Amino acid sequence: MTSGYPDWLRAFLLLGKHDSDYLPVLLGPDGSMYAVLQGEYAGALKTVKLDDQGRLSAFVVDSSDAWNQMLQIGNAELAARLGSIFRLDRRGTVMLLEGFEDGSNRWGFAQNGPNGAHSITPSKAFSGGYSLRLTAPNDPAEWIYAFMSIPACAATSFGMSVMVRTSTIYDNVLIGFHTYDGTSVHYLNARLHYPTSKVHVKNALGNWQESADYTIDIGANASFHMLKIVANISTDHWVRLLYDNQEYDISAVGVYTLPDVSIPRLYVYIYLLGATGGTNAIAEIDDVIVTAEI
Repeated sequence: MTSGYPDWLRAFLLLGKHDSDYLPVLLGPDGSMYAVLQGEYAGALKTVKLDDQGRLSAFVVDSSDAWNQMLQIGNAELAARLGSIFRLDRRGTVMLLEGFEDGSNRWGFAQNGPNGAHSITPSKAFSGGYSLRLTAPNDPAEWIYAFMSIPACAATSFGMSVMVRTSTIYDNVLIGFHTYDGTSVHYLNARLHYPTSKVHVKNALGNWQESADYTIDIGANASFHMLKIVANISTDHWVRLLYDNQEYDISAVGVYTLPDVSIPRLYVYIYLLGATGGTNAIAEIDDVIVTAEI
């Protein structure tokens, strides 16, 4: 026959260590244990909070990105990005991922001169096995472009990034999107301007404004380079511009906006303009990403 107290009646003292001291963990009036979960950040303790249903709110966090900024990403966004297109800058919620692995059927194409062409090529790609090759007409006043319309969302800040490779001399590579909100159209345009080695964005007056320097290699062994733009259409100002591993604050530059009552949407495009000298400019485009930004 056993003796003593049953297990469920045994009392014990739970201690926790604080610095060099052991302190008792206290209970509330109903016998529940209450605690504050904290973690150290930048030499200070930060409290981990709960949401309105008592669930632990947390982010999967890398220590920093390529620009030394802390990243945060929810589980759904993490699942969407696993195994997806590689990118140095992972800020924003993905609206479009395009690596051209399934062809170019989702895109439309237009040109205003002869001798332009577009194709999916396996000869050069940044990720996967294919990229989009644009060949511009052989006149600097002519162009070819790819475009896509995607549904609008409730966000007010948007970003677009592409990987660009140029094997021939060109005058301009333009990327961007027109954001229609039902009352206005916001022109979020940027260009790589080869003659001046500058990255330009279109300002509030509709003019090209120098925003960054860049160097880009030309030829058979040319590399892919990343260009990303972010703008806020609620304030009609640009936010930032990224070229490879350099980030530029362009928040002082306004966005060109005009009245327009078209159906809300994002009209995404990539232009390649013809080069001076009567040659056909060629560019490979890969890893097009459109995001709703923070």
